Amino acid sequence: MGVDFGKALAGVTALGAGIAVLAGATGAFEQMQRNTPQLTALAFSLAVVAGMLVVGAGWTKGNAETYLGIAGLGVFLIATILGIVLLVDARGNRPPPSIKIAFKKGSALAVTGSIKVEQMTAKETLRVRVVGNSSPVNKALAIKRKDRLLDAQLGSDPSGDAELPLDVPVPKNKYVWVDVLAWISDKPDACYAHQKRSTKNTPGCVAIRIPESAAAN
Repeated sequence: MGVDFGKALAGVTALGAGIAVLAGATGAFEQMQRNTPQLTALAFSLAVVAGMLVVGAGWTKGNAETYLGIAGLGVFLIATILGIVLLVDARGNRPPPSIKIAFKKGSALAVTGSIKVEQMTAKETLRVRVVGNSSPVNKALAIKRKDRLLDAQLGSDPSGDAELPLDVPVPKNKYVWVDVLAWISDKPDACYAHQKRSTKNTPGCVAIRIPESAAAN
């Protein structure tokens, strides 16, 4: 066949190592393992099989060398395409917004904290809403527009990150819960119900119960 399978194997190894380094550097490898563990294992298993086939081709001659070499490179091509697809998918599945909040200590009731989001694109906007809920079981149906304590939106910095500090006053003796919602999808409704939604636009939702001394009776 006239193909140096030793060099082919070296190229296969270099390409696989390059993809692995890229996945590790971007943090996508951990996301791949967490989101699609079976497919990730399959991609690496196929790469190992491809390497073994190419090595086997180097130990044989004639037609066997040709068949094993072609099979090895074909299997590696499949593993590479699968790995790239999983890598791109993992980078697209950003983690939900990180919400850290607490009630401020003092005479006035307020919610303080921060909201952080990573991996936003330049065209996307982070939306944040803080609402008071008078329902004892925190039902969405009890929320009206006048119960919105904060509506905000902001874009990301050049690295794709966005952070919004919170310091929102809450009327005393009016609500039982305060809900903080952060999302990049069109609607934050999934925070209140179990709905199928894209992992790319998973909202962040935190419900915090108002202390009894300041909650609605």
